[in-house]
Amino acid sequence: MNEIVPTDTLARNATRALGGIGGGGALLILGVAAGSPIGGIIGIALALGGAAIAKSSPEDRVAGGVMAAAGIVTGLAALGIGGGGLLSLGGLGLLGYGGYNLYKFLKGMQSRR
Repeated sequence: MNEIVPTDTLARNATRALGGIGGGGALLILGVAAGSPIGGIIGIALALGGAAIAKSSPEDRVAGGVMAAAGIVTGLAALGIGGGGLLSLGGLGLLGYGGYNLYKFLKGMQSRR
């Protein structure tokens, strides 16, 4: 028999799934945009915004740091210093992570029937 998954575990899995899938899609889009001049502008905006978020609150420090790192890599790729492949690899990794957590969420919801 399946045991009922606690609500906080379901909420954590759903949040990780949405964050992973959304972040992975965003990194894949950034990987494509990094080859154009607009990629540099996007990269600078992400780096500055991520740094501001990381500095403003301790709870958002990791998310802001990841956002700033993605902006720096996007800006470097726009300058031709590589990085587009790194964005694609990170995007695929986040998509996989989000898909795994979505699977765990759906299995947990199924146990509540």
